[in-house]
Amino acid sequence: SIVDGPGVDLQVNGTLEYQDDIVQLLNGDQMAVGSGALYQHNLNYPGNYPITIPTATWDPNSTCEILSTNNFVPAAGLNQMFGNFKWNATGQTTTLNLAGALQNVLGNFTITSTGSGTVQLTNSTNLVLNVGNDLIIQNGTLDFGSGGASTKILNLGGNYNQTGGIFTNSNTNPLTVNFKGLGKSFTQSGGTLTSTNISWNINTGASLSLQNN
Repeated sequence: SIVDGPGVDLQVNGTLEYQDDIVQLLNGDQMAVGSGALYQHNLNYPGNYPITIPTATWDPNSTCEILSTNNFVPAAGLNQMFGNFKWNATGQTTTLNLAGALQNVLGNFTITSTGSGTVQLTNSTNLVLNVGNDLIIQNGTLDFGSGGASTKILNLGGNYNQTGGIFTNSNTNPLTVNFKGLGKSFTQSGGTLTSTNISWNINTGASLSLQNN
């Protein structure tokens, strides 16, 4: 339990693994995750309620990694400005809907594993997801929208790189993917891309090299 003092109260420059609500930040506490640092959210608590990712100042080169959830509800605290964000929950067995909470990733957004489950980014909540660098899908299933949200937008400043897994937008309301960077690439060397309900745009001033499909 860390009390509130002047300035930053918890500075992470290495790796902090957060297990079962063991770190308690009191009201007013400030947490900072530095360049190259790693925060791991690793929960196996049997309760049916979310454990919150602490509110922090995330360096653009820091990483928030989801290793495990309690398989009932996704972690709370996703409505922050993250550096890199990685979903790597190998033991996940359910579909977890983030309900539009994840909106800002300054670096890479990586799906490494969703176990036998699925990560859905939104349902009926409108979502504009800003990713500053790459969308990387290595394994697992990423469903941008399962419900009837009228606005579903992915602004991608970097590359699209899929080596495995599944990327889809399962609801018929279309997802718009905007490529915003200069000299970027689209690569799908593996996995499944179901683009039936996806519209692809290359914004003014951007350029994209299509490596596949």
